[in-house]
Amino acid sequence: GSEMCIRDRIETLQKAMQSLTPVQRERLHFYFFEGMTYRQIAAKEGVGEKNIRESINGAVKKIKKFFD
Repeated sequence: GSEMCIRDRIETLQKAMQSLTPVQRERLHFYFFEGMTYRQIAAKEGVGEKNIRESINGAVKKIKKFFD
């Protein structure tokens, strides 16, 4: 719920991040913290842009489930 205290939210986020694969965590970092585009991440990894988009979207959905 929206009444979770900050400490609970941080703990929940840490658990959510640990549930991701190392590759998903890295891609999330590039996308959200480095500001890279799907295309840039795909080029860096040598994979298709669709692969990156699906990976990041899947990771975000997985994280959101922890906050339901």
